[in-house]
Amino acid sequence: MRVGINLLHLSTHEAGVACYARSLVRALLASEGVDAFILYGRKRHIEHFRRANVQLRSVRFLPDNRWFRILWEQFAMGGAIRVRGPDVFHWPDYSRSLLAPGARSVVTVHDLAFLRLNHIYDQGRTLYKRLMAKVSVSGAKAIIAVSENTARDITELLGIPRARINPIPNGIDSDFRQLPPHVCEEYRKRRLGGIGPFILFVGTVEPRKNVMRLLEAHEIMQKMGIKGIPLVLAGRQGWKSEQIVKAIQKGMAKGSVCWLGYVPREELPILYNLCRIFVYPSLYEGFGFPPLEAMACGAPVITSDNSSLSEVTGDAALLIDPLDVEALAGAMARLIEDHALRDSMHSRGIEHAGKYRWEETARRTIEVYRKVNCCESGDYS
Repeated sequence: MRVGINLLHLSTHEAGVACYARSLVRALLASEGVDAFILYGRKRHIEHFRRANVQLRSVRFLPDNRWFRILWEQFAMGGAIRVRGPDVFHWPDYSRSLLAPGARSVVTVHDLAFLRLNHIYDQGRTLYKRLMAKVSVSGAKAIIAVSENTARDITELLGIPRARINPIPNGIDSDFRQLPPHVCEEYRKRRLGGIGPFILFVGTVEPRKNVMRLLEAHEIMQKMGIKGIPLVLAGRQGWKSEQIVKAIQKGMAKGSVCWLGYVPREELPILYNLCRIFVYPSLYEGFGFPPLEAMACGAPVITSDNSSLSEVTGDAALLIDPLDVEALAGAMARLIEDHALRDSMHSRGIEHAGKYRWEETARRTIEVYRKVNCCESGDYS
């Protein structure tokens, strides 16, 4: 069985789909059950995947631009797959080339936020995503959903029969673990200016991540008498974020907020290890890497009781209504003050995060490849 995978999402500043694709491919290459892989991507981002059983189909001059990538996927790569493609082709995002044969396509759907929260996206982007999701998923042979919540959304919002959907949770990279104190303290001095205990948020600064309410809750927490615990934000600026950035800058001027901007993935485990608590009040997630990554590093976690977040974090996180600013502030205050609760969540979080392994994700993904390869005509379940 020869499996092709689209890796054009890989880039210098990776998040979400790109992190999923990179970690999954690493695990797939270490697994058995696939004779050969054909990886399509920008040369500089896939070169390190070179193996005896791996063919690299490199794109040398494609810029790191979403629209250039889409055009290349749809036409150049889609046509090449149809002419001399592998037995199975995996699209790690819902957007499948419409020129590629759907009969042997596997599509991963991470979330349908653009349908659940379409008011926070621009109309043009929402329309494009809605069209591509419906056409790509409907025409694919098999669908992978990264959570049960996403699987339900695919059925409810796109009308896809549940039997065609394979829920396969993501894994957590082994880099996310408890680190030696001296490594973390050196980083605290060098990168954080010797900051003391802090609350951490990791994610893009945009409406879906609910950063504005987090800032408001942090203000309320300080009025409750818990002072000197700054809020550290790690993430680049996203769309519709002008008002959020103004609020962040106001907090920075007061000295209560620190915004690091984009933080390289290799530095995130250190931040998770250093923080007193980790807070992730997102309005919607298809999976939600940051809470589990924080747990794996030993950080007590507060997150939302919505979408996939309660499913993925189980009883190892403190769950709140992300629309209730007072409740969020109260949860933060409680976890900051309750040392015994933090210790309990520290232990539970590490144990819970350990259940999410890329090896298992790869094994179950290969099972889907086998089904598609064996049943190229007709549906399977």
